[in-house]
Amino acid sequence: MSKKEPRNPRLGVVGGQAVLEGVMMRHGERYSVSVRKEDGSITTENRTFVSVRKKIKLLNIPLLRGAVNFIEMLILSYKTLSISADAYGLTEEEEESKFERWLREHFGKGLVDVVMAISMVLGLALGVGIFFFLPSLLTKATDNALGGSLGWAKNLIEGLIKIVIFIAYLWLVSLMPDIRRTFEYHGAEHKSIFCYEAGVELTPANAAKYKRFHPRCGTSFMFVMIAISILCRSFRGTMCCCVCLSSSRCCRLSSVSDMSF
Repeated sequence: MSKKEPRNPRLGVVGGQAVLEGVMMRHGERYSVSVRKEDGSITTENRTFVSVRKKIKLLNIPLLRGAVNFIEMLILSYKTLSISADAYGLTEEEEESKFERWLREHFGKGLVDVVMAISMVLGLALGVGIFFFLPSLLTKATDNALGGSLGWAKNLIEGLIKIVIFIAYLWLVSLMPDIRRTFEYHGAEHKSIFCYEAGVELTPANAAKYKRFHPRCGTSFMFVMIAISILCRSFRGTMCCCVCLSSSRCCRLSSVSDMSF
């Protein structure tokens, strides 16, 4: 009987994301952010990020760990984007303005930090509206137009609308030159992870041989969440009340993110 092959110790231990003119790579509690500056030089900053799940064991239980991990990734993304903005020189000012000085005195943060925080909140609110409520409204309008004859197919149609919106969103933002360049860094990050997991020397030539799409990518995670959400909704009855529907989705988001995680 053949022996079971040992698991690759490099598999699934390194992750990352694209930032402004660079990438962030994470392994365990340590992460590094490398940014290509305008003069072509590359600057790297090393930091640590300890998950709250290691400090509070209760957050490791099912139905909580996925949601906690999702929130932590948002926080880490915000931090790494701030680091890359500082490294690239977007926050450099010849002289501090009165408004920025007021922000520092009242919030203890620079102008860029406050703007990025507000942008993240607004972005999340817009994302929830587009990816959660808009598909529901479109599906409900279609069902009403057909005299309520969709039945169980409502959940499937709503899920397909979500997928179409998500793909259309990625395609539209990729038309912006700055976002497209960020996507290119994202693909390079995937190639380098594939190269590391294969145990090959990490060089541009070796990394170029691998695929741009990684199964543990955040985009893949979103597709998994949408698919699981469709399955979960298929096992419940339809809800007519918008308030009940919204509350149900907020509660279900934690379980869906945990199963996807």
